[in-house]
Amino acid sequence: MRTVVRDLLSRGQLTADRNVKRFAYEGDSIGEQMKRSIANVCFFAVTGASLLSISLMTTVAEDEAELLKRAQELFQPLPKDMATPEFPVTKERADLGR
Repeated sequence: MRTVVRDLLSRGQLTADRNVKRFAYEGDSIGEQMKRSIANVCFFAVTGASLLSISLMTTVAEDEAELLKRAQELFQPLPKDMATPEFPVTKERADLGR
């Protein structure tokens, strides 16, 4: 590939701008360049997905903490004895509930 680029440059059919230089690595074939490009895309995709999942997990953890706090404000523990003056807990009622 290097010789092809040189021939085209010498005949004036190709100009040496930065786009050509970017892809004309010394000794690399087109296949090697494509593999490198695909590897770069995969790396950045995995990195981006990882960062996104970490940020979502942090958001979910904050929402769960807020939800727990709100639930503790709304709901109080049940009393140990649910008897009222009208309906006292008797042995028969306790046996009936078992």
